Amino acid sequence: FTEKLRLDPKILANVAGSAGEERYRPDPNKMRRLRESIAETGYEQSAILIHVREDGVPFVVEGNHRIIEGIESGRPTIPVEINYLRGAEDVDGPLSPEALGVPR
Repeated sequence: FTEKLRLDPKILANVAGSAGEERYRPDPNKMRRLRESIAETGYEQSAILIHVREDGVPFVVEGNHRIIEGIESGRPTIPVEINYLRGAEDVDGPLSPEALGVPR
């Protein structure tokens, strides 16, 4: 990507966590602390980290709760960093460059 990527958080709602974190998403205590932090210091623009495997399947490495916060607060986009592993950029998948409308 030539520019920082921003995606609608709803696109990421069903992306699994890299260690199964989606089973605990959203954790009420973590969500409360995240909302309090945003209220006190503002929304931090740190990117959600996504890895896409060689079979095209994406996983959230960092940012599971920020995805939920983005959806619940109605943010139109959130910053995302996608790392394609072992040629994954050439495989069809929900977050492939083609699916995101990024020319190659």
